[in-house]
Amino acid sequence: MLSRARGKKSLCLFILCVGCLAPEGGGALRVLGSAPGEGEALAADAPARVYFDGHLDPTLSAWDAVTLKSGDLSLSVTARYDPIDDALLIWRPQGWRPGLGYTITLNAARIISWDGRPLEADFTLNLRATPAAAAPPPAGPSHAQVIEARCGCHALDVAPRLTVEALAHQPSLSMPGLELIAPGRPQRSALLLRTLPGWSPRGPMPPAAPLSEAEARALSDWIEALALDGAL
Repeated sequence: MLSRARGKKSLCLFILCVGCLAPEGGGALRVLGSAPGEGEALAADAPARVYFDGHLDPTLSAWDAVTLKSGDLSLSVTARYDPIDDALLIWRPQGWRPGLGYTITLNAARIISWDGRPLEADFTLNLRATPAAAAPPPAGPSHAQVIEARCGCHALDVAPRLTVEALAHQPSLSMPGLELIAPGRPQRSALLLRTLPGWSPRGPMPPAAPLSEAEARALSDWIEALALDGAL
């Protein structure tokens, strides 16, 4: 790996050595809240979100930790961890049916934090579905703009380029079980996690000025879309 200055060495190597997680603290993992709140409405095309007080294990099979019912009827459900918001995103593949009520239950025995804390108790959220809202216009930077402006030597050809060809399915050396880029799974991609607070004792990258939420979201959306692009 090439480097122009000794002081940039850690930046140039971060994609290969993503560091270890600093402990988040003792005690059980707790739910901080949800969107929508208990008994509130949710648009038919929006995911429900459950927020936690720490990072979840990114290798968690989230769909296996969630059950969904409408009345007494058990329904199919999909779930994914969002490491940017420390939230579990939950939705129906067919969308929520307007006018119906739903009950989401998180199984505490199947949810654990990145530092090994179990969820303190099962969590239940009741919601009612309403018609889909109008889609907001696209906002924020593209992933290419983020890499060009914010990823230092990776955008200047003095370190490994942040490309799918170079990083997809490559194992992370210090986050066992994760890949540098896991197409379609940003929560299992060390490239994204290393830019977020709390995943390394050295702090998020780039060190001088960490990514904004919009910039991190651009990387997350790009990685998630790679599954649709066939980068599997």
